[in-house]
Amino acid sequence: MSLPHADRPAFNIVLRGYDRDEVDALMTGLEENIATLRRTDGEPPTRTLSATDAETAHQSLGTVWRGYNRAEVDTHLSSMIATLRRLEDDPQATVARTSSRHPTFPTVLRGYAPTEVEDLIVRLDASLCALRSGNGSTVLITASDAEAVHRMLPVQLRGIDRRQVDCHVTSMIAELARLEGRVGH
Repeated sequence: MSLPHADRPAFNIVLRGYDRDEVDALMTGLEENIATLRRTDGEPPTRTLSATDAETAHQSLGTVWRGYNRAEVDTHLSSMIATLRRLEDDPQATVARTSSRHPTFPTVLRGYAPTEVEDLIVRLDASLCALRSGNGSTVLITASDAEAVHRMLPVQLRGIDRRQVDCHVTSMIAELARLEGRVGH
């Protein structure tokens, strides 16, 4: 088994979780490809894993008797794949524009559905990046729409911590509203 990376979240070990070696290998590939695409030294990027390949690998992760918590891994990998996809779509992206602002939320007995939270955060992040770069025409979600989606996030058993998600999403929505006011939406 590979040693944990310093920047990686410490996933909980649970019964019937994802195979740790497979998750570690996929995360290493994602980290290397994201780092390659973020390089600013002028060298052409050489990558071995595309966002589509990473999604396929994520969907085919094996389940073992004792492995990483699947909801935690799903949330983190979705964020990394979204970052890789943004970098693939915009090769000129800088570290400042694409730095990871997506925290890893803990899993709780009753929490928000991870997929819906990740989708909202990715859309908010893309909209914030668009407004910060002065390109308001590519905003994926407005602050008022984000508030409505946030209020309707589904709650499920073994979801992600609602208080932490609420705090993070509320701050992103406030920043989006501030930027929309500045741009004149």
